[in-house]
Amino acid sequence: MLQVTDISVFFQKNTSDIPDDHFETPKKITVIESWTAIRKGKSAVIKGRLLGHPDYPDGVKMMTSTVHRYLAGDGHVYIKTQNSLYELGQPLKTTDLQKLERMTQ
Repeated sequence: MLQVTDISVFFQKNTSDIPDDHFETPKKITVIESWTAIRKGKSAVIKGRLLGHPDYPDGVKMMTSTVHRYLAGDGHVYIKTQNSLYELGQPLKTTDLQKLERMTQ
């Protein structure tokens, strides 16, 4: 079972510097910005804000289903859920705990 810390450590080891204006991905994969990994039972999920999703406006708050795996390529990190593939953008800064609390409500 994937652990929350596994995702964060993998992200840190496998990303190149991602500029703040990173909004488009070459393959039009939805990006999750201001993300954090959350433990849900024995699984891990990602909470954050969507960018580039075909059905939702940019910045909408979301939570993925269970993360089944994660992978890296070309300095980017991706997560795979049951039905979706997402790119992880910039993680939520630890100083943004109030934002996290609002996101989980």
